[in-house]
Amino acid sequence: MKGPTEIRSQRAALEQKLAELTAGFQDRSGLAIENSADILDTIRMATDRDVLVQSMNINAQVLSDVREALTRLDNGEYGVCEDCDEATCQVRHMMLEVRQAIAEVLDNRSLAAMRDADNDDFPVELTSQI
Repeated sequence: MKGPTEIRSQRAALEQKLAELTAGFQDRSGLAIENSADILDTIRMATDRDVLVQSMNINAQVLSDVREALTRLDNGEYGVCEDCDEATCQVRHMMLEVRQAIAEVLDNRSLAAMRDADNDDFPVELTSQI
């Protein structure tokens, strides 16, 4: 189980995230449907609105997860696996390692490099042999 200092720090981080997400839902001006004589402007505005809606949906899910985590903290259940009720769940430990590995990969590659790699038909090692 986590110590009181770690729990307080996690609670503070969750409460800060809760405040950020809640504030993000206050401005809905980007959802307004505007008409334009120019078809390209209409398409751009519709695309911007769709992106905003997708972002709001993601933020709503994160907001729900943050509220659930705060509830689990209040109930003394935070840090315990929901599936096996153990504080040292092997699956949870493995997922944390996978998340860390993915974060390291993403930290070392730019978005452009990942996009370029996604468009390549051959692995980088083989392109030098062609």
